[in-house]
Amino acid sequence: METLRVNTLEALLDDGAARWLVLEETGTTLKALYELSTTPEYEWLFLETGFAGFLKHSPLVIRVESLRSELFQAFREDPVGGRFPGILVTSHAAEADVLAHLRRCLDVRFYGERLGMVRFYHPAVAAALFSPESRHEGSGLCTPGIPWPGSCWPTCRNGCRPGVVL
Repeated sequence: METLRVNTLEALLDDGAARWLVLEETGTTLKALYELSTTPEYEWLFLETGFAGFLKHSPLVIRVESLRSELFQAFREDPVGGRFPGILVTSHAAEADVLAHLRRCLDVRFYGERLGMVRFYHPAVAAALFSPESRHEGSGLCTPGIPWPGSCWPTCRNGCRPGVVL
């Protein structure tokens, strides 16, 4: 794994990849989003998944057109406990492919036939999943910027799409 050192987050993200925020719905996230814009464009992460019945609690996936946008700046101030907690996803893949990939990776199977959901979009969970300590041979976990091949999360119920990075 290559370590990059940059002075700003913007310098790291200036590679031409598209960016999305995946924001935890805290009960006030959607309201705060509408306070920034009267017509925000977002997707429900749980839409078209087995969790679609829980849209009220679904994270929001929002394309970030500019790192100088008011939304991105609010996220950047405090991605854990602020008004917009979540993670930043970057990819050169098409938006539909990114959404499909993120939705597939919600579902996990464990202890044989038990089903569960990985809240990878929660900052604390993402920090644990994508930390250098969790990236050891056979862990099945990936780090940001590394492609998620189908074998990346061996328990991923629907398989992960190659070429999409987080």
